Amino acid sequence: MLSDLTTLVMVITVTIGLLYHSSIKIKFLRWLTIYLAVSCLSEFALEYIPDPDAKLTKALYCLMIPLEYAIYVKLYREAGTNLFIKKKFFTFSIVVLALFGVYQLVFNLNQRTAATDVFTAMGVLTLGVVLLYFWDILRSDQIIILGKDPLFWIATALLFFYTGNLFATGFYHILYSRSPDLAKKLYYLNYILNILRYIMYSIAFAIAARNQDER
Repeated sequence: MLSDLTTLVMVITVTIGLLYHSSIKIKFLRWLTIYLAVSCLSEFALEYIPDPDAKLTKALYCLMIPLEYAIYVKLYREAGTNLFIKKKFFTFSIVVLALFGVYQLVFNLNQRTAATDVFTAMGVLTLGVVLLYFWDILRSDQIIILGKDPLFWIATALLFFYTGNLFATGFYHILYSRSPDLAKKLYYLNYILNILRYIMYSIAFAIAARNQDER
């Protein structure tokens, strides 16, 4: 039930993103809409492609996860966040994550945690990005108008999603080896967090498009 609901919300979010794509003037937010559409199509394709050892699934995630992280870094760096002046560090983190994804793809694809390890690394790095974004807001005493700031909604979605998933997904295989029932129940948190993330993304896309229409 939760899996089907998550898929439905994902499709709705992708549809909203594509409908508003031309009206969104934040470049990397437009890129995010395209990335989500490709990710959604990939998920559906994997349902019909024989993949008994999940190697194709893990390979796809190892390649796509670093790309998603790069979009988030570019999104908040282009927003002019003061703490993102140290561009070399964030560029370096993108390269490191991409190399780690390739390493997992080439050398560790037989491991169950091949893609999960890349996801966990991205989660830690992404939390660093959004926490710096929020810290910069606090330092500047900036007043956030929820109905006009799409980046706030994206950052909030990422904060909840990756904080929860570092436990629900990052430690799933370790927990599963000791308590399969508990691991499966905890994994339901992944569905809930995904639903919350996609809803917030939809709000962000709608706000970004409306901001442009009001100009």
